Amino acid sequence: MDIKQWFLKYYWVVNLLFLALIAWFLASAVNGITARKLAPGVAQAKPATVSPRRAELDYRPDSNRIVSRDLFRSAPAAWEIALTRPVDEDTAVTETNLRVQLVFITYLAPSHPANRATIKNLRDQKTGLYAAGAPLVEDGTIMEIEVDRVLIARSNGRIEELTLKKTEDKPRPARATAARPRAAGYSREELTERITRLSESEFLVDRTALNQVLENLDQFVSEAGLRPVYSGYGDERALSGFMLRMKRGSMVEALGLNQGDVLKSINGGQLNVSSMVPLLESLREQSNFTLDIERNDEPMQLRYRVQ
Repeated sequence: MDIKQWFLKYYWVVNLLFLALIAWFLASAVNGITARKLAPGVAQAKPATVSPRRAELDYRPDSNRIVSRDLFRSAPAAWEIALTRPVDEDTAVTETNLRVQLVFITYLAPSHPANRATIKNLRDQKTGLYAAGAPLVEDGTIMEIEVDRVLIARSNGRIEELTLKKTEDKPRPARATAARPRAAGYSREELTERITRLSESEFLVDRTALNQVLENLDQFVSEAGLRPVYSGYGDERALSGFMLRMKRGSMVEALGLNQGDVLKSINGGQLNVSSMVPLLESLREQSNFTLDIERNDEPMQLRYRVQ
């Protein structure tokens, strides 16, 4: 008997098995549907069990702990909380009688934590950088730093102000050595004649011109229009330099600096809010110094020779 005859002889057996398999699937489906319809509570009677892995996936964080730890910095910052009573138009503010001089102000926004005031103590001729809430001299405390003045809270409750105006009633102590020429300001036209451009990045500066600028740092910084530039995000955010937004025809242009340049360092010293004044004042005794800048996103160094 060949294969074809054998297959034709037992073909009915194959059909029977196929029909039986279909009937079994249909019976199972009908049985399941009937059980869910007639006895819905049976499936709920079985106690539910949750695997440890499922428990981890169903974890819900405690929102109160997130708020208390201020993970997203939504709570008011310390600098937003008033240190003393607010100053309004009705608050009496008088000029301070402390022996201090306001050199210049780094101002970003009202009550901003990066606002800084550079103040010189006329008793010891030392210059320091102050933020809101920092103690000054004697019984004074920095209350607020504004665009053109600093408010000082005294221990007796009085509020005084320190402005950028020159304080003529607080002269420097006399020195044994010959005093350097001091002026209420400098003339850009006069100083420009004492600065010679040797090349695109090299300059020859007369020492008298440099000293005049350093004696009037508040005017120089005001004309430079320094604006802080930050890099990075979150906890990695850091000050990377100061962008120049200088006035047209200012002394800063005579030094070869352009509008939009980012000042990175002075004579190799990294520039930040606290180091700006010491780095500038250190140029008094220098015969050569450099300014590292970033121009059109490209690093550049300006070199100066003082004579």
